[in-house]
Amino acid sequence: MVFGSSSFILHEHSYSALAFMPHGVCYLWKPIIMGMHLTSDLLIALAYYSIPLMLVYFVRQRQDLPFNWIFLLFGSFIVACGTTHLMEIWTLWHPNYWLSGFLKVITAAISVSTAIIMVPLIPNVLALPSPAQLEAANRKLESEIAERQQAEEELAQYRRHLEELVEERTVELTQTNEYLQQEIAERQRAEEAQQQAEANYRSIFENAIEGIFQSTPDGRYISANPALAQIYGYASPEQLISSITNIAKQIYVHSDTRSEFVRLMEKNDTVSRFEKKVYRRDGRIIWTLENARAVRTAQGTLLYYEGSVEDITDRKLSEEQLKESEKKLRQVIDLVPHFIFAKDKDGQFILANKAMAEAYGISVEKILTCKDEDLIKSTQEADQFRQADLQVIESGKPQHLPEEFLTDARGNVRIVQTTKIPFFVAGSEAPAVLGVAIDITEQKQAELALKKQFQRALMLKQIT
Repeated sequence: MVFGSSSFILHEHSYSALAFMPHGVCYLWKPIIMGMHLTSDLLIALAYYSIPLMLVYFVRQRQDLPFNWIFLLFGSFIVACGTTHLMEIWTLWHPNYWLSGFLKVITAAISVSTAIIMVPLIPNVLALPSPAQLEAANRKLESEIAERQQAEEELAQYRRHLEELVEERTVELTQTNEYLQQEIAERQRAEEAQQQAEANYRSIFENAIEGIFQSTPDGRYISANPALAQIYGYASPEQLISSITNIAKQIYVHSDTRSEFVRLMEKNDTVSRFEKKVYRRDGRIIWTLENARAVRTAQGTLLYYEGSVEDITDRKLSEEQLKESEKKLRQVIDLVPHFIFAKDKDGQFILANKAMAEAYGISVEKILTCKDEDLIKSTQEADQFRQADLQVIESGKPQHLPEEFLTDARGNVRIVQTTKIPFFVAGSEAPAVLGVAIDITEQKQAELALKKQFQRALMLKQIT
């Protein structure tokens, strides 16, 4: 018999004194035969191992499946079969035939046990109802349920009929009783709602930070809250009501707003949001914002006035201070000989001084309605200014431009040195740009003249 690539012959009886020979010897160690057996046994083993895994997964997913243990037994049998095939691969090189035989004995035992157990199990499996039988049973059960529901519905209809007969005999008493109970309940709810509304109104009336009042057509207070008494300098609403019998005469309106107030009072109609300057009880002047409404009957007869009063003295003082500050700032800006301007993100001028207005030959008010392209004839100049503004707005960083060229209303080209910074306008979340441009035209002309003189002197020196 040939062994491997050796050419020598081993006598059959020479193995009697040696261990078992590997199975590969029987295949003469030929690669094709070895590969065929190796590949086949390996693929069979892998298939045998994968099938039990799928059976275990199937059993775990279908817990309701009867006799699910038989799938586990089949899995054990298939695993054992797969192991014998792995052993076939092992014995190609290692002659462990005792171990191989022992595995086959285990496989045989599991196989025989499975076959024996299947014999009594087959009748039980056959006794399980088929899907068709289960469907028929379900249909029968549904039919019985429908019949029972129909019987219950007929019984319910009969019961309702009896109840209707009873209700018809007692309907008058029931309706009368319900009407009385409803009437009582509605009255109680109306009283409770009125009490709640009065409580809410009283709470709002007493705790409001604005003065609230009602007054007769002839100018006498009917009601007033603590805030109104405090605004006019009285200790309590009661003191205010008892002290003032004529609002127009006893709450002294300042001469600045008296004519407008009298006109509104004489109009004798709904009045909304008018400001007036008045004297408090202690003589201090305050500003108030009053909302008043004339309450009339359906026929148009005036019943009373009602409204609110707010002390806006602090706001008016702030507005006056702001106006004064803006006026002073405007005076300072207009005195500056340089161009001072501001534009929003769309390029619209929102600030300009007189120096700039004079350069363009229009008023400051006119500039505030324009953009660069409205003032500058050169599209290139306007585009350069616009791009520089956008760069400052988008970067959020100041920018200094040593030289910019600007053509004024007379057609003169001015050289300006501009500094632009981003800033936010009050009341707007959009950024804007603020700039100061210094006219350096004369400076540049003087530098150019000096440069020419220097060059001329240098040429004369070279000639001589």
